[in-house]
Amino acid sequence: MNQNISKVSGGGTSIKFGTDKILGQQPLVTKEEAIPAINFLNNRGIYHLSQISRWDSLSHVWIGWYFPKIPNALEPSLNYLKMLLHSKAPI
Repeated sequence: MNQNISKVSGGGTSIKFGTDKILGQQPLVTKEEAIPAINFLNNRGIYHLSQISRWDSLSHVWIGWYFPKIPNALEPSLNYLKMLLHSKAPI
């Protein structure tokens, strides 16, 4: 498991990845480059860390982030969001 990733109670079902503070950091929606991807995901009903995190159900090991297909124009924003999440997000 990445040293910056850790489990949280509830599996991230109550943590909104765009608007909640994660590990005391400012909400990710304050990062201008991430806003287009956050808005795209939120418009599709994807708000919580649990919705974009994947775990191996047998070994309970975190597999990685899961995102739906996103328009090519939003790829840079999504990549930035992934970088922010991977460096700060508890799971």
